[in-house]
Amino acid sequence: MDAALGPIATQAAKVRRKLQDLSLEVARRGQREAGSDSLPHGVDIDADYLADCLVRFNVWVASIGVFQKGDASLDFRLSNEDLTREILRLLRQLGSLIGERTCAFAFAVMVYRSGIRAERDR
Repeated sequence: MDAALGPIATQAAKVRRKLQDLSLEVARRGQREAGSDSLPHGVDIDADYLADCLVRFNVWVASIGVFQKGDASLDFRLSNEDLTREILRLLRQLGSLIGERTCAFAFAVMVYRSGIRAERDR
């Protein structure tokens, strides 16, 4: 991303990257045949839903001009500091939730690979 991007665009780019990474990883694992590297039993992450979320996020940022340059950018057009802070807070929260889901997914895969089964699977 361009160094001249404002704080909303910068935060939105981070969120988009996290969502892309999670979506790609889940899709990659879901495409493999059942076996040691497939999605572990009990992991409830739908690759199609994640892809849809990414599309909807991209439509949202495009429709409000998050990544536009100069006067067209959302960062430039917002004059209300409270609204800017709230958008940044929500983007950070979304990024955090995606990060938590990514960690949970990675942990489930690690546990699955090591052969440890959850108590309910025994």
